[in-house]
Amino acid sequence: MTAPADRIDIAPEARIDLDEPLTFIADGNPRATRKLASEIDAAFVLLAAPTPHLEGAPVTLRSGVSCRRHLVHPVVIYYRRKPGMLDVLRVHHHAREPIAR
Repeated sequence: MTAPADRIDIAPEARIDLDEPLTFIADGNPRATRKLASEIDAAFVLLAAPTPHLEGAPVTLRSGVSCRRHLVHPVVIYYRRKPGMLDVLRVHHHAREPIAR
């Protein structure tokens, strides 16, 4: 039997971040919007999976919070792990001003 996936918690800021690019793309291409949303959802599931345990590059947000990042073009998912949970902090469009260093 395999270990269950971590629970996925998406911060309110990440939900707002996610709405911006999807709304922008939807105006011109609803199919692309559905594809991007599906790719982001799949990345959340992949990051929450117990095996293989995928870890993105460590970064520090401008707020000082340490986390990791995972790219799903054209957005970057900023997340951190807690026991049994994937905590999605931000979902930032890469063309905007960077929020991490």
